[in-house]
Amino acid sequence: WSLAQLHPDRVNKLINLSLPYMERGEKPWIEVMETLLGDDFYFVHFNRQPGVADAVLDANTSRFIRNLYRK
Repeated sequence: WSLAQLHPDRVNKLINLSLPYMERGEKPWIEVMETLLGDDFYFVHFNRQPGVADAVLDANTSRFIRNLYRK
């Protein structure tokens, strides 16, 4: 949502599945998730350190996407 709002010139189409629109708050999203889920929740832990999620995705993009959508 935010990418399309902030950079409409870079987004041709937008499809979101099960992701309702949420306005951007004053706190960074990872801090909101940490408050809701706790600092040891995998999602927070994985995204807290800059570059960690990028490194995992870059290491094997097709495997990451397969694992994301596996049953």
